[in-house]
Formats: sequence, structure tokens, C-alpha cells
Amino acid sequence: MNTIHGSGTAERLLPLYVVRVRAKGKAYLYFRFKGLYRRLPDDERSDEFKREYAKAFASVSPDIENPIIHHSVRALIRDFKTSPEYNRLAPKTQADYGRVLDYLAPYGDFQADNLRRQHVILARNHIGKNTRTQDLFVQAVSRMFSIGIDLGYTDRNPAARIERLNDPESYEPWDTEDHRRFRASGPPQWMMTAYMLGVWTAQREGDILRLARARYDGAGFTIRQGRPEAKRGKGRKGEVVRLYITAAKPLREYLARCTFPGLLFVTDDAGKPIPPTEFRHKLREHLNGIGLTDRHFHGLRHTTATALAELGGSDAEIQALLGHQTRQMAERYTKKARQRSLAGSAVKKLEEGWDIE
Repeated sequence: MNTIHGSGTAERLLPLYVVRVRAKGKAYLYFRFKGLYRRLPDDERSDEFKREYAKAFASVSPDIENPIIHHSVRALIRDFKTSPEYNRLAPKTQADYGRVLDYLAPYGDFQADNLRRQHVILARNHIGKNTRTQDLFVQAVSRMFSIGIDLGYTDRNPAARIERLNDPESYEPWDTEDHRRFRASGPPQWMMTAYMLGVWTAQREGDILRLARARYDGAGFTIRQGRPEAKRGKGRKGEVVRLYITAAKPLREYLARCTFPGLLFVTDDAGKPIPPTEFRHKLREHLNGIGLTDRHFHGLRHTTATALAELGGSDAEIQALLGHQTRQMAERYTKKARQRSLAGSAVKKLEEGWDIE
């Protein structure tokens, strides 16, 4: 950016490589970069200026085929992806954000400040029926615009406070028949190991796929939830949640029977880590093949938490096992269990004491 000072007052900031030249009492705008010197329309706020500037910038940028217009949505996406906040995200989150932000393509040449809530909702609605992807899109746009505000693109976030569509409880717990069917299906060791760790530690897929055998002392696991140390925690807070999870007897016995070829618990036969995408695809194929089309790995976490709540586990116990940051997150399991128990006792009292016949 260039700032021109005159009469003691700073004029408006100009786009990159644009200079203001004064001649005979009049100001002219030029695009100037190395050997290129091109006259531009005089009003830098006009649409004509933006088009001509984009053409000039394209001649010195790698985006020649589809030049990025100054302060457009595409420009914001570019700057968001080069921001420190984006680079601190986990690699998977970066990939997911990059994928869903492509849904903003119809608005790519809009000025970012002109994007409104209805545009975000329309783009979300055209994604399809996958509510998780729709919510991820809104989340990515909201985070991008929060950075855009800091970068001077706009003073509003059009994706803020858009209601989530996906029910966080949609990962249904596995029932007894689901577990029996899976164990009887003869899954490969890496899949069975991930399943056993998921059931008995209630940890997320990513944490289990990263779990090193050195983190197991024969009695329990030292687990760092979220990202590896190099990526520092979730979101922008930078906190890494550290847990010690006692190994249940069935899990200890299972691990004692296995021979592991790599440094991690979940690896292929050569001891190499299994990438998350490959893990999901192969597990999905296996579950579909045995009729568990509505079951997901994350449902194991809900299975364990639900079972613990129904066995009388407290909010604090569930919070400690799952690594929840707040008691309210654990209460969604105990609240259901209490409701079921209280409703049962209420019906029993009606049966025993209500003479309605």
C-alpha cells in the first residue's frame, strides 16, 4: 500500500503498486511495477478502476488467467490462507476449510464488504444435504471474516450467529448388537485396535490415530487431545488438553495379546501410520458391508459416555474421561440418564398409587 501525504493530511490508502502522480494541479493514478507503468482510472473506488487494476495486477501476478480483484472475496480467501491464524490450524482443518471455501466461488469477485448474511446462507444451502459440511462451511467463512475485519476488508462478519443445522447428537451410540456384529466381522488389527481404544478410552478419532505406544505405561495412557505440540491446541486459544486415562481390563488384555509393528497403536502391517482420510474410508466401507450404515467411529465416544451416565457416572467423571472443557458439555449425557431414570420412577409411582380404573 502507498500513502500520499499532502497539506498535512494523509490521503486514502491505495492498492499495491498503485501510485498517485500530481501534474498541473491534478492527481493521476498509475500502476507501477518494475518496467510496467500503466494509467488507471482516477477514482480508486469505482468499478472501472477495480477492473483495470485487476488486469494490471494480473500481468505481474501468477493469477493471470483469473486475476484477483482488490478487496474481493477471492482476495480475502487468499489472505486468510496466508495468515498466521490459518497456519496455526491443524493440517486437516486447513484442508477442510480450503475445500468448503470453494463454495464461495459464485461470489468470488464480490467486494468482501458487500457479502451479506443471505449470500452465506444461499451458498450453504446449495452445498447439499450434508449438514456437517454445511456447518463447516459457515464456520470457515465466519473465521475467515473475523480475520478479514482485522485486515481491513470489512467491519462486519456475515457468517456470525448463523444457526447450526447439524445435531451434535447425530452420532448415535452403538447398541449391544452393533458391537457384537462388528467384533464378529473379523476386522483387520488396526481397525480392531482403533475400535477397542475408542470404546474404552472415549477419545476422538484423531487422538487415537496419533496415540503412540510409548504413551501407554501398562496401566493407562497419557493423552494429548487436539493437535500435536507443533500446532498448539484447538482454535486460537493454544491450549493442549492433557489427560491420563486408566486402561480398562478388557483393553489391557487385548493390547497384551497383540503385536504392534510400529511406534503407534494404529498402523498398517508395515508399521506406518494410517492417514485419517484412509482410515475413515476403509472403516466406512467395512461398516457398510456389515449393515452398520448409520454408525460412525465418533459414535463410540457417545456410546461410552452414555453408558457411564446410565451407570450413575457423575458429570465430573464424564468430563474427566472425555476431556470436556466445561461441565455443561458432560451434562448432556447425565441429563438424559437422569431424565430416563426419573421418568421411570414417576411411571412406577403412577402404577402403584394411581387408581384410575
